Amino acid sequence: MDVCRQQIILTVALVLVTGSLAQVFSFGKCPSIQLKQNFQLGSYLGKWYEKRRFFAIFETFGSCVSANYSLKDDGHVKVVNQEYIKFLKKDNVAIGDAYVPDANEPAKLKVKFGSGPLGDYWVLDTDYDNYSIVYSCNSYGGIFKIEFSWILTRERNGLSDAKIQKLLQSMSSSGINVERFSVTDQSNCPN
Repeated sequence: MDVCRQQIILTVALVLVTGSLAQVFSFGKCPSIQLKQNFQLGSYLGKWYEKRRFFAIFETFGSCVSANYSLKDDGHVKVVNQEYIKFLKKDNVAIGDAYVPDANEPAKLKVKFGSGPLGDYWVLDTDYDNYSIVYSCNSYGGIFKIEFSWILTRERNGLSDAKIQKLLQSMSSSGINVERFSVTDQSNCPN
């Protein structure tokens, strides 16, 4: 086998392994999605609770997941993600930095936690007071993609099942496979 072919196979294998550990991996290309029009970052700040999520290795054992967004002096957003690991009876906190790289697309943020890679945080929809739909997708040559997605609420147990179904229906019509969502446990939370 020639060196070029070996490198291609190794690269694809590494992307498949690391991608499947980090987010939802599937074949195909990323859907063409509509972002929240006229997104107002100032109205979005504050505390949000995770209602549903795509699988992510860093949240495997987490329940009672929340995110708190606050504006920093430099115009960036301080991100404080918190989850409770029930079997350890311990909170896990991750602090990150988010920013809008292009003022013409304010709903498309970049976020970074510690020494981790820079990631996308795209707000597809929000009413600022009750719910938010967050999504990101990275396509690799149109052959496969790696996705993240969350449905967030302002109240720990906010949103009716009917409203959740409407949000899922909207996402599905945009080409996002909503079967990948799991419900986040928000019961018996210490915080």
